[in-house]
Amino acid sequence: MKNEQLIWESKEQKSKVEEAVNHLLPLLNHALNEWKQMGIGPVPNDQLYPFINDPEDFYTRRINELVPEETTEMAGPFKVKKASVIKSLELPDHSGYVRAADAIRRYLPHTVVNLGLFEITDSKIIISPEKKSALIESANVYAVSEEEQQLKQLLDKAIKSLLDLNAFTKKRLNTDIVRHDNFFNGRGMGTLIKTAHKEDGELTLTYNEQLFHQLKRS
Repeated sequence: MKNEQLIWESKEQKSKVEEAVNHLLPLLNHALNEWKQMGIGPVPNDQLYPFINDPEDFYTRRINELVPEETTEMAGPFKVKKASVIKSLELPDHSGYVRAADAIRRYLPHTVVNLGLFEITDSKIIISPEKKSALIESANVYAVSEEEQQLKQLLDKAIKSLLDLNAFTKKRLNTDIVRHDNFFNGRGMGTLIKTAHKEDGELTLTYNEQLFHQLKRS
């Protein structure tokens, strides 16, 4: 959105997405390779969901597509029903493909990603950079409206004042007035500024993103 300002970045969400992608990509391509070994045609990009979610049905439908409705290549006015033709065929073993798809479905409920994040191109499954970025961004918090940006400016000033005051007292009085372990406890000032913490010995204060969620809902 135009003029949006980042309030809070979900590093945890980014880590979860990366972890899930690194785990799923090999599984997805293994399922695709098992399918390709059967030699019964490609998997269209828009068929990734049924390809993984219902492998038995996907396989059966593909076989039905490959076998003609009826055959008349016989002496006399006879026809062979499609079902009989399929029953007489020695079909490729699809158990490896089914097992691969099952492994993916068992993992998906425990991750933040879904199959919509992936696409089939050049006979392999890849991740869509745009969809991956959108999924990561969805957990971030932005100040978009004028009111939200005004709140951000006020919090910026409050944080700067607290840090300046803490630097002064630490230098002159040898004490931290903003203690990173117990200063913000979710009440009072803690409803505005998230728990302080130290990185490389430097005190850091961050916004309480829930405050912006409340403002967006009001």
